[in-house]
Amino acid sequence: MTTGRRLGRPSLESVGLALLFGFAIVVGTELARPLRSASIAFDSQVAVLDFERIVAGRQIEAFLPTTPKPLLTVIFGLLHAVSGGWAAIAWATIGAYALSVVLAAVLAARLAGRIAAAFSAVAVLLSPSLLFDVGFALATPWAALGWFSAGLALTARRPRYGLAGVALLMATLARLETIVPVGFALVVLAAGSVVAARRGAVALRPARKLWITPLVALLALPVMMLHDALLTGDPFFWTTVAGRYSAATSLEVMGPAEVVTFLIGRYWIAGAVTLLALLGILRLIRERRWALVTALVGFGPGIGAFLVLLAARGIFVSERYAAGIDVAVAFASGLGLAGIAVDSKRAMPSGLLRGLGSRLSTPVMGVLATAMVAVLVVGPYWLVDPGLRSAVSRSGRLAANEERAVAVLATALQAADGARGSAGAGGLAAAVLVFAPTPIRPRLVVDLGLMIPEVAGTDARRLDVANGYPPPGSLVLHSLSGDGPSSMWTELETSERTMIDGVTVEPLLAEPAKGLWILRLVDRPVP
Repeated sequence: MTTGRRLGRPSLESVGLALLFGFAIVVGTELARPLRSASIAFDSQVAVLDFERIVAGRQIEAFLPTTPKPLLTVIFGLLHAVSGGWAAIAWATIGAYALSVVLAAVLAARLAGRIAAAFSAVAVLLSPSLLFDVGFALATPWAALGWFSAGLALTARRPRYGLAGVALLMATLARLETIVPVGFALVVLAAGSVVAARRGAVALRPARKLWITPLVALLALPVMMLHDALLTGDPFFWTTVAGRYSAATSLEVMGPAEVVTFLIGRYWIAGAVTLLALLGILRLIRERRWALVTALVGFGPGIGAFLVLLAARGIFVSERYAAGIDVAVAFASGLGLAGIAVDSKRAMPSGLLRGLGSRLSTPVMGVLATAMVAVLVVGPYWLVDPGLRSAVSRSGRLAANEERAVAVLATALQAADGARGSAGAGGLAAAVLVFAPTPIRPRLVVDLGLMIPEVAGTDARRLDVANGYPPPGSLVLHSLSGDGPSSMWTELETSERTMIDGVTVEPLLAEPAKGLWILRLVDRPVP
């Protein structure tokens, strides 16, 4: 005999959201494939390194060209410390991506019904910028969790303004661009207060509780200052990274006009999705959902204007900086389609069309039909961004090579007479010990327990063993997945000990089939 409450059947919506979550996990896993090794981008590797330094009470020993992200420092650092590896970071990011897709569907359903939920979910799920960050375990899926959580908190029956602020605070600590819509919200509230005061219309003054959300979100700034003070000794370090990177990068730094052209082209190509997003914002305006209108305008034109301002200051603007705009457009497109569907249903004539509309309006058929339309409109990610899968696959192979190389490099470093003893009390090494592909430099620092200056990214353009690059006494990790094929590497891609102008090149590991070599350079013949 059973006792207690009888569990009811799960609702259709719950089953649908569970299936959506599972499908998003499958999509993310198919792209990232963190089964044998994990594709972890440079920025996310740095987050783990930052965590280790802060926990140890040490500052970083050298500049790394990535803006610190305190949320990832904590999450990725803890995941790496607990699991002892990198795959947990990739899996957690896939989970964050899947959950953000589900939250997008719930928020769209709350605002405009099932049609909006289905289209927005698919559009967000297939957003190339979001998937890029899934493939490389980057920050956007974590920020998106905060964005959609804030939306749900603001649209609850009893809005949770403080909770929305905390969600945006966390999102800012993952993607700094979140500060733009937060700042825009403050400007709108201030402007509304000024207008109400001048007109003497108390009823038009924004409620005080509306200020809670952006003001709580702004607490991200002192958190970032504390993080960077512990990490570098400079609480404003995060404000300097973009400028220092822009001054040193070999990539093109676009001017304001070029950024405007880039943004127009990006969303012109999106075509129907952009148009639907505009219709979605108009619908929110018509329904007087001003908080969400402010948020979407802040994420869209707001971040766009911010990127133009960065370009005007000579700051490098990456495509990834438009991720917030992409996610906002993808989400708002579902609201636009739902509005069209409602208007079409009202205008539908009797007879066959009405019968067809009635059948499609059933929960399951309506959602499935909308999802298929979304796939056709948005397009599979491997068609929208055909280079993404190959780039992620190459990153995964590089990670696998790094994992195979760590044990060999560690043994060689231990055997090197006094190599580790060159570090002085100031924490800086006298020489580079390991040369490796730049994309895995922070990862090697962590896995080998070295200091940042002891691992250098290899510059294939400078390769000249006879003239001291890389210098004798160093170890070289060469992986085709990270260094790329180059004639400069030809004489070093050897499986046998060889001499190059008096320098002995000793292969400690040679796996040509995997594109991996670990070499020790010695300035004298090795018996």
